[in-house]
Amino acid sequence: MKPPIIFITIFFLCCFLQSTVTAQDDKSAKKDKRTYFGLFAGLNTGKTSFEPELYESSANLGYQFGFFVRSGGWGYIQSGLLYQKLSQDLTTGSSFPIDESDNLNVGRIEIPALIGLNVLPIGKNLLNIRAFAGPTFSYAVGVSDNTLSFEAGDLNRLQMDLGGGIGLDVLIMKLDFGYNYGLANFMNGQTGHLGYAYVTFGLGF
Repeated sequence: MKPPIIFITIFFLCCFLQSTVTAQDDKSAKKDKRTYFGLFAGLNTGKTSFEPELYESSANLGYQFGFFVRSGGWGYIQSGLLYQKLSQDLTTGSSFPIDESDNLNVGRIEIPALIGLNVLPIGKNLLNIRAFAGPTFSYAVGVSDNTLSFEAGDLNRLQMDLGGGIGLDVLIMKLDFGYNYGLANFMNGQTGHLGYAYVTFGLGF
């Protein structure tokens, strides 16, 4: 099963579960609902699945940071705003007369729209394991200098990724692991989708 199909399945499953949770609006559920605001930072790593004759991509380490807002009870919704720097090494393929390679860093602004479930809450905000999925909308704001002559205009600057992950909450500390896959081509006129994994640590209040 291809990554987009997996994440689409997870997303719609979460939508169904979230609608079920929303329908259960008894008094005890309402008491458990709350809204969190938090800050986070972390690392990411990813690459683009270009056709072999175009480019070969290998993953490098990047970073991301931002804030989130999470609201709900057993089921929740989460959004926020983050800055992400993605890094990958690109090497030209067989369609180029000479081999060239360089590091490509892309800065992006992202807005996630996630649906999640508190799978294993223990105590009053003591310990919790979460699962989440949904789309993330991004806009490429810049590209690092490189010998391959790539500029921001060569990218599909507006993207929608689909992904999911798991999270661990211990008191106010939040640890998230996730993976996102781009639904559109990463670059204009070239077949290749970006996929990246990330881990972030944050504090929520």
